[in-house]
Amino acid sequence: MKKLFQCIILLITTQAAIANAAKPDTLAIHTQSLIVSTCGDSILRGSSDSARTLFNEKFHAGLDTLLKLPESFSYSFAAVKNLSVLTSDDERFRIYTWMLPTGRGMKYQY
Repeated sequence: MKKLFQCIILLITTQAAIANAAKPDTLAIHTQSLIVSTCGDSILRGSSDSARTLFNEKFHAGLDTLLKLPESFSYSFAAVKNLSVLTSDDERFRIYTWMLPTGRGMKYQY
């Protein structure tokens, strides 16, 4: 049974790699956006200011890495709940903002 499970995992992993072989940046964007999304959620739900600040630093670093990928400009970021994306009317630039609640939710940094 364990071998069957390992084979199924290997098959799924291989199929995903083959499907994304022509689009390696798509996989990189998706993977990085999951990291950013998780950190964004942790910013909002962190147990203390120091925890939220730590997740904010990771969020910022992950977003910076993500935005260096050329394909990120057209990425929707819909899964990242703590991120607001504003695109100019001529679609030449985007503004990314998020909030960091502090002081038990009484103050916010942007």
